[in-house]
Amino acid sequence: MTFKRGVIPSVLHYLPEIEAVYRSVNYELLVTSLMDGNHRIGSLHYVGLAVDLRTRGIRHIDQLRLHALLREKLKGRCYVVLERDHFHVELARPGTPAPGKPTASATNPPRASRPRQARRLCQG
Repeated sequence: MTFKRGVIPSVLHYLPEIEAVYRSVNYELLVTSLMDGNHRIGSLHYVGLAVDLRTRGIRHIDQLRLHALLREKLKGRCYVVLERDHFHVELARPGTPAPGKPTASATNPPRASRPRQARRLCQG
C-alpha cells in the first residue's frame, strides 16, 4: 500500500502486519484502545495515530520477543513501546521524538551538561 505525498495514514493500516507478528509467536492480537479511553492531553490516540495492544496473558519473555519483532517490522513507520501492561504503537512522524524519549531544552538541560559543582551538591 502506498500513500500520496502529504497523506498521513491511520495506525489502522498497520494492524494486519501487527496481527501477523502476534500470530507468528502464537498469540491473538487484542486491541485495547484506539480513539477511546483516557489518554493524556494531545495524545495521538484521539486522532487515530496510536493504538494500545493487550499484553495480559502473554509471558514476559514472549512480550520481549514481540516487542523486538514489532519494532523491526514497523521500523521507520511506527514507534512501539512496551508499557507496564500493554504495547503502545504510534505512527512515526518526521521531526518528532519517539515516545518516552524527551528532547533536551534550554530550560531542562541534560544532566551531563550541569557544572561539576552542581552535580556534587546534588549527590549529597
